[in-house]
Amino acid sequence: MGEYYVPDKIQSKYWPHLFKLATKNHRTKFYKHLKLLEVADEARRQLKTEMKIQYDARAEQQRNNPHIAYGLRRNSMHMFIRNTAINRFYNCNLMNSVLYGEKLVLDFGYDENMSYAERKKCVRQAAVVYGFNKVNRDPFHLYFCNLAPDSELDRQLCKAIGNLKTKDCLVTATSRSYLDCFQKEKLVYLSPDCKEDLRTFNCDDVYIIGGLVDQGHAERLTLAKAKREGLRMANLPLSFYFSSNIYAQSLNMDLVFKILLTLKNSNSWEKAFQYIPKNLFRDQVEASQIQDKNIVPRLFSRTFGEIASVLLAGCFPEKSEKL
Repeated sequence: MGEYYVPDKIQSKYWPHLFKLATKNHRTKFYKHLKLLEVADEARRQLKTEMKIQYDARAEQQRNNPHIAYGLRRNSMHMFIRNTAINRFYNCNLMNSVLYGEKLVLDFGYDENMSYAERKKCVRQAAVVYGFNKVNRDPFHLYFCNLAPDSELDRQLCKAIGNLKTKDCLVTATSRSYLDCFQKEKLVYLSPDCKEDLRTFNCDDVYIIGGLVDQGHAERLTLAKAKREGLRMANLPLSFYFSSNIYAQSLNMDLVFKILLTLKNSNSWEKAFQYIPKNLFRDQVEASQIQDKNIVPRLFSRTFGEIASVLLAGCFPEKSEKL
């Protein structure tokens, strides 16, 4: 029979999708996905408890310190800036982008081409795009096009981005096509299957990123759609800058967005490609040329990943070494 990852409890919201799965293999994978979610929730609860204990211990140590402490939430000459003021500052940047900034489109017309897991990853990447764009000094004006109303993707996006489709969210989310929103000659569809490289960023063009997570799809969906609609196409010049040293030419939606936004603000491909993860490179020498991320000192004894690994290994103790 073998051993499977099975959740202790299945929430009611997952049953409709579970009934649609026709094969045993698909159901087994979905059970494993639910088990991993269950383990992640338990790991977050344990991490929160450990963080509270260690935070209280540090607070008690600071209270017993006879010397004056300076810094955040202590004695300081600086005013405390509230989250509302920070959000107001970010929204001002977004307002400027709506009025005067460059436009960028996320095409969510691939809902029927994605599975349940792929759709969830697509929503997470869209939320990262929204957050990264919001805190940038010179953001894009984002357009979420071909977003079918009341679809599963639409509901998950509204849940991930809480103020989406409200007056407080300065993102244009619509079911209309980008062909109805912009002039056709200004549109440029970014596709990993296109042979023409994007060498420079043109502020007059409107770039389109496919809102698609394709895990093992053989179809070139973005390329076929751009050809069918008669749009100009381009690809990120990965092969020009990294020769054949990179594993995947198809990057995640949020990663492509970060590269484009950095290119727009810096006009430098070298700075834009710093967001490419090092694990995509075959040669670690070339990967070391990508700037390392700032290392944040560890404040707590265990991380979320370490707690989750222990919980997952506890499901099958005899396989703990392999996990």
